[in-house]
Amino acid sequence: MKRYQKALTGLLLLMFICLPVIALAAVPATFTVTPSAINIGASFNGIDVKVDGSIPEDADAVVRFKSGEQDVALKEKGKAMGLLWMNMGTVTFHHCPDIFMVATPKSLTKESDQWKGLNLGISSLINQIEIAPAPEDKSSLFDEFVKLKSKHGAYASGFGKVTYQAPANGLKPFSAKIAIPSGLKPGSYQVEVFTVKDGAVGSKAQTRVKVEETGFPKFLSSLAFGKPLLYGIVSVIIALAAGLLTGLIFKGSNEGH
Repeated sequence: MKRYQKALTGLLLLMFICLPVIALAAVPATFTVTPSAINIGASFNGIDVKVDGSIPEDADAVVRFKSGEQDVALKEKGKAMGLLWMNMGTVTFHHCPDIFMVATPKSLTKESDQWKGLNLGISSLINQIEIAPAPEDKSSLFDEFVKLKSKHGAYASGFGKVTYQAPANGLKPFSAKIAIPSGLKPGSYQVEVFTVKDGAVGSKAQTRVKVEETGFPKFLSSLAFGKPLLYGIVSVIIALAAGLLTGLIFKGSNEGH
């Protein structure tokens, strides 16, 4: 009986010693986002979102900035009768984030097996996105869709964009900067921070960033939804004014030569 009591006591002591380590590994990241809200004005040309926080010192941080899901319809091109390239039909991509940005530390590169196994990058969206009509080769169409979104800066992977400072008290400060494109739309966006250790995701923390239009863009949007006729008139006036301004600029340029 005493032997069992000693074994039980030893087991409880071992658990007590290991408990702080286990608890620390399970601690999610704490972080702040700057700016905490984004205003889209007439001069908006994109913005850098900075994420600062701390994670367990033996873990890595992966940061994501993404929008909600939407459906995207694209024209599929092909050769008619093997001769001419033309639209062959419409392909719809369901459950697509409009914006999907990822930042990783240098230890998690695009080529590393550890990164591929985490399923946190752009390639993981193939499991989320549905394509209709169902294609024979989903991966090929998915790759073309990602290329299109990446070309417009809506999808991006920032490998090595997460940096660390010296750890203290078992925690490691981190910082990440994500370049948000000028095509950002109003809405609610999600910032996620994952802790990664030994090739697996340990925890996830998240917050939201609200994006709103201000000034003249907000005025135009209110016209478009509330007073479409007036919106059309204003749009024509803006187009005419832009044309006149362009003509004056080029005329002045020609006179200079």
